Amino acid sequence: MIFIILLFLSTAHACSTIMAGSGATIDQSVLASYSDDGNGKSDFRFVYVGAKDHEEGAMRPIYDDTEDYPRFVGTGRSPVYEPKPGQTPTKILGHIPEVAHTYGYSEGTYGVQNEMGLSMVETSCSARLFGSRKRGSIMSIDQLSRIAMERTTNARDAIKTMGELAEKYGFIAAGEAPDGVTPYPVPRGQANEGGEALGIADHENQEAWYFHILSDGDVGAIWVAQRVPDDHVSPCTNMFTIRVVNLTDSENFMFSGSMLEVAKAKGWWKEGTPFDFTAIYSSGEYLNRYYSGRRMWRVMDLVAPSMNLDPEYDDILSKPVYPFSVKPDSKVSWYNISSIMRDYYGGTPYDLMNNNIASGHGGNTARFSPYIHKSVEGSFERSIGQHRTTYSYVHHIRPEMPLPLGAMTWFGPHSAWGTVYMPFYAGSPHPDAYEMPTPTEMNRDTVMWAVRAGLNYAYSRFNKMLPELRKYQDELEAEASSLVDKWDKQFMHDRNRTALFANQNTFLETVPERWWENVFKLMFTFADGFENRPGNIGIEEADIYPGWWLKEVGYQNGPGYGDDKREI
Repeated sequence: MIFIILLFLSTAHACSTIMAGSGATIDQSVLASYSDDGNGKSDFRFVYVGAKDHEEGAMRPIYDDTEDYPRFVGTGRSPVYEPKPGQTPTKILGHIPEVAHTYGYSEGTYGVQNEMGLSMVETSCSARLFGSRKRGSIMSIDQLSRIAMERTTNARDAIKTMGELAEKYGFIAAGEAPDGVTPYPVPRGQANEGGEALGIADHENQEAWYFHILSDGDVGAIWVAQRVPDDHVSPCTNMFTIRVVNLTDSENFMFSGSMLEVAKAKGWWKEGTPFDFTAIYSSGEYLNRYYSGRRMWRVMDLVAPSMNLDPEYDDILSKPVYPFSVKPDSKVSWYNISSIMRDYYGGTPYDLMNNNIASGHGGNTARFSPYIHKSVEGSFERSIGQHRTTYSYVHHIRPEMPLPLGAMTWFGPHSAWGTVYMPFYAGSPHPDAYEMPTPTEMNRDTVMWAVRAGLNYAYSRFNKMLPELRKYQDELEAEASSLVDKWDKQFMHDRNRTALFANQNTFLETVPERWWENVFKLMFTFADGFENRPGNIGIEEADIYPGWWLKEVGYQNGPGYGDDKREI
């Protein structure tokens, strides 16, 4: 059993999500953010799948998603996925009846946003029960999210559609267990990916929901959903967050009949007592204590510091430590949320950059997954920002705007630390600069590789270069925001969707070259341990090696000093 759980660790997508209701934002928009935190084998492509009409009696294939590159190989979905030499078509696990018309949508590892403004974010969670392909289950969260994108226009219908399909055809997660059972709680150092959580927002009803799902231990599913209050912000980071379910409040909760039936049959819940979904069906944090909970705390502490929430705790599984959501002290914008996606606990006791020997002299916030190698047992803090992020984005659902203006995604390939978030209107085709990057070859014409190059160069003196990168990010994101305002006004005047999308993609195609310019500018500015500014070249920085770090590495005992010191 332990071997089977660990088998899926190398392909784990351990992600962070944040949802904000319309009453919690400065422009009455609904916001939803996501980081796809994968590994070096991840599929970086941000692809648009067009709308389609289907013949009566057609069947939709259900594919076996790998979540790594290539996520799909086959025909009929997008030209990007057409088989290349040496590639094997993706395995089909089964079929379900097709509908007459499917909406166009953006996708990455999961469905992202459809042309009607239905928008999703995802995070893998632990679960107490597992599904299995060997027992006949075929519905992964990858497939469920895409089907919802194809068929629904609002969060409630998406939840109902995904839940019913998973119950009928069986849910499978990134991890599997042939007998359907997993250790409870998760042993320290193991990654349990038996469950999934989706954040779902929509333009139609202007609602935000979290949806949790796991197998019923057989060929079925258990699921629950809770609405995020309109004036609240809610994070979900690799652990279920829905606690006590109000079984009579259909306005704010939805759930499967199996949710109660299975818990009662297994003796995990007694009728008449509060139904704490997380305590009953979660297996705890993803790898170790604080792996999930610390990120929950960080989001809440950043938006609602007046709550003075405690970052330390003993048990986050059997009892709630943090609320499902919080009311922010000040209303937030999409830019505020994107900044949280870049967080590394700066200014806290868990700061991954400053005065931290693991960061080296240059303040490198990256922690390169030593738990896989196990040369030493232990762990690092896990921040929201990550070196291994495939891509991240912020959905911006604007109620005052008609579609496609009313739903857009600010998308950034690779790590949020180094990326630049650019706008994609709902239903718009994507330029090659975003659809073509792969982990198997360097492609200078893609945004991902430009971002990846800049970030990897910056790691050597991150505490100096990250502020420079942030300046580049702010400049280009501000320019994009100004263009969005211009494009919005033009569309409201002429309602020309073709021109709107053409203007967007013409701008987006310039991003690779412009970001490469920033990479070379960064290299020039910080070449060879100096700082080179116009009119002042070769500045030697007094603090390039912090004093505390020099003492830690024994600089004071170097040749001619310390025990080897001689009178001259």
